Amino acid sequence: MEYTFHYHSNGSFLLTGEYLVEKGSQAIVLPSNKGQTLIVKPIKEDLLIWESIYEEETLFTAVFSTDRIDIIESTDGEEALFVRNVIREAMDHLASLSSLPGHHIKAKYNYSTNLDPGTRSALIAGVAEWFNINPFRLNREIMKDAGYGIAGARTSKPVLYQLVGSSPDYDPVNMKPPLSENIYLVYAGDKKDLSQQRDKLEDSGNLPQILSKIREINGYLIKSVSLDDFEQALLEYEQLFCELLNEKRFQDRNFSDFPGYIKPVTNRDSQFLLVTWKGSREELRQYFARHHLQSLFSWNELIRNE
Repeated sequence: MEYTFHYHSNGSFLLTGEYLVEKGSQAIVLPSNKGQTLIVKPIKEDLLIWESIYEEETLFTAVFSTDRIDIIESTDGEEALFVRNVIREAMDHLASLSSLPGHHIKAKYNYSTNLDPGTRSALIAGVAEWFNINPFRLNREIMKDAGYGIAGARTSKPVLYQLVGSSPDYDPVNMKPPLSENIYLVYAGDKKDLSQQRDKLEDSGNLPQILSKIREINGYLIKSVSLDDFEQALLEYEQLFCELLNEKRFQDRNFSDFPGYIKPVTNRDSQFLLVTWKGSREELRQYFARHHLQSLFSWNELIRNE
């Protein structure tokens, strides 16, 4: 009898800690209700057949050899190279594994192609579960980042995440912002090149004090009992971050006419805007439509907290 295995992984976002998490900052990671499920089924052919699917639409296909995972054919060379590298690296983690049996793998997404809540971290987490290896180690070899996306992929509620040395330390937290019906997230597109911001952060001479302050702010965010408290803690975090970068707040630079609160939240691949708004959802949708931003979600629609 042939068995089919399912491995689900969430997308995720950083609420705090962006670009400093690699320096040891504590970060709040928000797992998303949007993610992907790897469906892995053995086949008789000596091939790895990969399909990425949203609803009934096939987004990407590739065929690989089962020994060194060479690309035989694909509909997207860049995506095929990424999938190949993940699977090949996973095989390298198992010294006794020189080739794979044939498999048909379907990566099923529960979000449309114009939205990316952290696809690559979720894919790495799913492959690591398939191979029964450490997902943080696999992620470190592939993405060479702090690994917070892996923590988000593997949890059903927000987590406090921190690198201790090079090892991840994370704990789930009960984070249910007050009046969450007034909190939204708006998809703002691919994340831009932020190397200049990282360079500015590298120059900071009082990093220990900054990291201590971020930990304190995270505590306020988790325990906030009103929407005003939640906004105030985020504003305090933003002001600290903007002082480091010597630049104005994102909202002041891009949405200065908005009569609510806006803060970017990111993952490795894309950027969303966290928005607090006390008016109607339709008014909010119309505002962002004027800025050519169409994908709007409530907190409860997008953030997983079970």
